Amino acid sequence: MTGLTDLQRGALDLITMHPHSRPITGTEVANRIGLKPRSTGKEGADMRSVIHALRMKGYPICASGRGYWYPASGDELKAYIESLEARANDQLEAAAGLKLGYELVGQAKGQEAVKVATKARFTAKKDGIRTAFEISEANVEAFKEKYPDAERL
Repeated sequence: MTGLTDLQRGALDLITMHPHSRPITGTEVANRIGLKPRSTGKEGADMRSVIHALRMKGYPICASGRGYWYPASGDELKAYIESLEARANDQLEAAAGLKLGYELVGQAKGQEAVKVATKARFTAKKDGIRTAFEISEANVEAFKEKYPDAERL
């Protein structure tokens, strides 16, 4: 374990004793290795940076909503890596979607986007037959002009 800081070594020593079935929380690790909280109030940021540094050095530290754990097999590590990659891909998809939103930046444009996404249901006579319609809230005025007898459901 050369090239590790005292905090990294302490965290690694604790986590390697915890299998998937018995993870250790980041708070417990931080307390036991004497990690001080950040003065900025960002809880856990320092603990995550310790874990990130260990992972970058090749130590296979896994995590779940219950805490950190050390894999007992290559299959356990592979499953964790696949879940991490899936979460990363989800984040990349979200970022790609956000890039489509530049034209909607600003409160008024955002409110218009909500209207477009929100559907309204109406009935109106079309060719003499009462028909159900589903339109976006943004098009309600134009719809009512075209179908003056329209009734919202």
